[in-house]
Amino acid sequence: MNKPHISLLKYYAKPQALTASLAILITLIGFDLFAEGLPDIIGVIREIKFVRQNVFSKDENPLGLGDPYLNRLHFITRKQIIKQELLFKVGDILDQDLINETERNLRKLIFIGSVNITADKNPDGSVDLTVYTRDLWTTTIGIEFTRLNNKNVYGILIQEQSILGYGSPMSIGITNSEDGNSLTLNNLYKRIQGSRWNLTSFLRNGPDVSPVDSLPSDFELSHQTEYRYFFGLNRPLYSLNTKWAFDAQVNNQILPRKKDTSEEFLEKSESQFYSVTRVYGTRIRKMVSSIGFFKEFSDSELSNQNLKELSGKISLRALRFAKARRLDKMERVEDLELGSSVGFGIAKSGSFIKSDREYWKLSASQTLAFPSGSKTWIFQKFTYTNTLENDDDINSIREFNLKAYSQLFPNQTIAFRLFIGSRSNLDERTGIYNLRDQTGLRGYTSGDSLSGRKILLMNLEDRIFSDIKFLTLSLGGVIFADAGGVWKESESFDLSELNYSIGFGFRWEVSKSASSRITKLDFALPLNGNGLSLDNIVVLISSGQIFSK
Repeated sequence: MNKPHISLLKYYAKPQALTASLAILITLIGFDLFAEGLPDIIGVIREIKFVRQNVFSKDENPLGLGDPYLNRLHFITRKQIIKQELLFKVGDILDQDLINETERNLRKLIFIGSVNITADKNPDGSVDLTVYTRDLWTTTIGIEFTRLNNKNVYGILIQEQSILGYGSPMSIGITNSEDGNSLTLNNLYKRIQGSRWNLTSFLRNGPDVSPVDSLPSDFELSHQTEYRYFFGLNRPLYSLNTKWAFDAQVNNQILPRKKDTSEEFLEKSESQFYSVTRVYGTRIRKMVSSIGFFKEFSDSELSNQNLKELSGKISLRALRFAKARRLDKMERVEDLELGSSVGFGIAKSGSFIKSDREYWKLSASQTLAFPSGSKTWIFQKFTYTNTLENDDDINSIREFNLKAYSQLFPNQTIAFRLFIGSRSNLDERTGIYNLRDQTGLRGYTSGDSLSGRKILLMNLEDRIFSDIKFLTLSLGGVIFADAGGVWKESESFDLSELNYSIGFGFRWEVSKSASSRITKLDFALPLNGNGLSLDNIVVLISSGQIFSK
């Protein structure tokens, strides 16, 4: 039996495709705004010195124990780990762009808190470099207690972000429930034998603790052991001069299931992904192309299919970089990637690669980030994806995101977000926007039933950063106003139906910890017509900013 032909020409005649194309053309017009300039050449590098500083300085006295005691419990980052990140060596002609990029790469290492590379010129014209780094605390122990599927679950997680100072993270988690114990191991072996290759592994073995709502209504969880593993091998685009990148991933899981009162069965699934990326162009004006192959096999009473997909992507990028502080983080330097980009993607699944499904998947993206003056930053992103099967749109997502940060006042950042999204023809569980306190509309909980296929969300925050520190905590606060609404796929956006809330909150962060994220405690008052009663205040405590770059 012949499978139906899917017409791409018919797709490109659709209004949403024309809208995506228009947004991309607008960015292309401004592509030359970020032209590449000549690098600053200082001289020939004669010597490179390293100054590696421990977590706490001699002037700091956290917990009243003093610097020597806590620092003795920390393995300072090894010299070779810092050295292998350098994009220059002795004898090179020094390029200021490479110094800046090396600093950015070092700041990306989760166990490094601050970086500074200085250059001293010698009488003969050569240059001596000094690389200053300060470590962050890398060891954390977490205790978990939750109730899942009407059962108590206890757990402990031990995490080390830089084992023995060699830069590779590892975590061990042990969970106990009524069904037994489970063990989780997670490890990232970075820079294998000093190369640019990274190896990631994940293993979990224990009772299945999946949420019940992730299964069909007539299925229930088994008490037997689940088994999951993941292995990934990749070589990233580690530098603006890197021309090739590779990625390989294998994910396997065996989950016990039970349907009604029938015998237990196993849900087996395995997925694999492979990709190759090639970069053309200069350091900051480039074209990035990639091809990928995805394979997924599942076998159970829930599903039984063999899916294969061949994909290709291409993007044009014009890059600029800047540094800022106190946009999203309390203390650490934030590296900003500015400039513009446009991208296109196409994927095909069908009988030609022995796949059980026949479809086209098309995608487009566009980003624009730039400063407005010296104290304002604007970030904009548009994404569009569409899957066509049997000449029908079976999966369509269009999303627009705008974020702006302004630092017109000392120790304050005015932050704004506008998010507009539309989803159609998607699964009921994956194609719905849920609007509540955890997703951006503070003051409204899951009980308010704000869900739909279209969404409009706005957040305005006055983020207040203080120089007050308590032990190792950096402290701050926020005043905010939120507005948002959701609509059905057949409905139009109606601003008169927006829900509003106002409030204030507190922020704190363990500034010396590699694993630390900002913790927020917000008090929100919903303005939904019930009056300004203090009884309606909703308290939210969670980690991370309500939105970030």
